[in-house]
Amino acid sequence: MHKYGFSNIDIRKDSHGIYTMVGMRDVWDIPALRGNQPEHVRFPTQKPIALYDRIALASSNEADMILDPFCGCATTLIAAERNGRKWVGIDIWDNAKNLVVERLEQEYLAAPRSGATGRLAFGESNYVRETLERTDDKQEVVPFLRPKYTYKEPNSKRMTRQEMYAHLIDQHGSKC
Repeated sequence: MHKYGFSNIDIRKDSHGIYTMVGMRDVWDIPALRGNQPEHVRFPTQKPIALYDRIALASSNEADMILDPFCGCATTLIAAERNGRKWVGIDIWDNAKNLVVERLEQEYLAAPRSGATGRLAFGESNYVRETLERTDDKQEVVPFLRPKYTYKEPNSKRMTRQEMYAHLIDQHGSKC
């Protein structure tokens, strides 16, 4: 019997440790960002571009659309652009648009305002500060999740949680 319990498994060793040959490992070895790395832009939730490159390649095909509804510092957008994907970035932060353009220019993916060339030239860019008005029918997305019964708080003094719990048990039994 092999020292790990399986005689038919080829176990190998390298500088990272002991491993077996499998199609894909369950852990991606992508180092975290440190403040001294060139791609770090001091955005609090920024992740390494290598992580988003791997996600984009694993979950989409070239020319597919990638949506990042919280694009922040544009890391997803850079990965999408570098890997031949279309992208849409959305963020509520006022400075997000400027940071996206700046990062794409730094990565030589966008033509800088200075006139140098890049792969991407901004055609239409929309930036909206005010909250948009709903244009749908204002119906709930999943109406079947509405509560079946609603109960008003009794017309009396404000109750503590324990008092409300006791009141509901008295009123409706143990199936509230």
